[in-house]
Amino acid sequence: TGIGSRFFEIQNLGGVVAEMEPLLYLEDTSGSLRIAVSGWEKGYQGRQERQEIQINQEKQENQINQEIQKNQINQINQELQEKQIELEEVERIEIHFKAEGGSNLIGWGRDESRPLPEGSFLDKENRIFFWQPLPGFLGRYELNFAVTDGLSRSAPVKVVVKIIPKRY
Repeated sequence: TGIGSRFFEIQNLGGVVAEMEPLLYLEDTSGSLRIAVSGWEKGYQGRQERQEIQINQEKQENQINQEIQKNQINQINQELQEKQIELEEVERIEIHFKAEGGSNLIGWGRDESRPLPEGSFLDKENRIFFWQPLPGFLGRYELNFAVTDGLSRSAPVKVVVKIIPKRY
């Protein structure tokens, strides 16, 4: 973990090594498990702003439901499979998810062997991902999220977070 503004990695080569629990779920082929990004917020926002965002998110969900009824599922799935977000260094992000068919939200980094970034938190109950990258976290970060029913998982939704230097 972080000590001051530096990061240290300690490897105990002579003892038992604790590893991240692998994500051993079968990919859902029935299509009953689905996940989508329903919105995101940057920084810390007040209650009024959150209510306005929620109203906008509900409008977006209604538009998506209307498009599904018009049999444009392939186009919508392509739009929902990857989201790109740009942040300034040390700016906080909150990503909200809408999931169907499963009760547990899971997340990982670029591939399933990599954990979510340091300093992040995944609120599985409310389906919200929080992250405030520390100073020095710059560049492109691939994050993947899926919903699971305990045996299988949905196709993941990819969120690409690009962190740029802080502008003063």
